[in-house]
Amino acid sequence: MFSLASCVGKPPDSAHLAGLKRVSVISALGEELRLQETATLIFGNTLNSGNIADWKLDAFIADEMAHALAGRYDVRKVNYSASDFRSKAGGAELGAAVREHVKAEDGQSLDAYLVVVPTTRQDSVFGTTAQLTGLTLYRRGAFGMHNDAVVTVAKVVVIDGHDFHQIGWTWLLAGESLGDSLVRASWLSPGRYFRVVPGELWSEKFEGLTQDQKDKLRGEFVALLKDEIPHTVQTLKLSE
Repeated sequence: MFSLASCVGKPPDSAHLAGLKRVSVISALGEELRLQETATLIFGNTLNSGNIADWKLDAFIADEMAHALAGRYDVRKVNYSASDFRSKAGGAELGAAVREHVKAEDGQSLDAYLVVVPTTRQDSVFGTTAQLTGLTLYRRGAFGMHNDAVVTVAKVVVIDGHDFHQIGWTWLLAGESLGDSLVRASWLSPGRYFRVVPGELWSEKFEGLTQDQKDKLRGEFVALLKDEIPHTVQTLKLSE
C-alpha cells in the first residue's frame, strides 16, 4: 500500500535499528485544542484554542506508544517538560532539547527517544487550502451544511540516545483500512489523521464547550490515537 510516510518520512536504517535496545517516548502534542472552521467564503473562517492539559493526552500517547514498542524494546520512563519540545520541529532542535532537558528515571543511558510533536499541513480531510496544526476540532462549512472531524497533525521523530541526532521520522497516521465514511479528498492523504465526529460536539469558542462535549471530544481523540499509534510505530519499523 502506498503511504504518505513512505514519501516524506524515513524510518531508522538497519544499522540504527540493530543498536536499539532501551528506548523512551516523549509526547508534546496534547495540551492545546484548536477549534477551526473553513467556510465557503474566507470571512466566515474561524480559529480559537484552549488548554486541555487536564485531558492528559500526552501521558496517554506515551503509554500507548510504549505498549506498541514493548514487544521488542525495553521502554523506560523519562522526566521531561512538554513545553521544552512543543515549539520545536526539526531534528537538531529536538535532539538538543533531549540532551539538555531529559533524564531517565533510573539514570541509565538510552539508545533512542521517540518524540511526538505538533506540526502543520494543508487540509487533506476536506481538500481545502486551510492549514491544520496539532490537535484540532475541524469544521468544513459549505452552503449551510457542515462536516466535522477531530484531527491530529503531528510527527514522530526518532532521536539517537548517544549523539542526539535524528535517525528517523514519520507522520502520526492511521492506516487507510481504518478510514471513516466521509466524502472527502482521500486521494490527497494516503493514511488517515482524522476521525469524523457528530456536529453536536462543535463550538466556535473553546470557552463555549460544555463538560459533556469536552469528555466526548477526549474520547474521540483517544479512539483516533489508538488507531494511529500502532500503525505509526510499524511504519518506523519498530514493531512487526
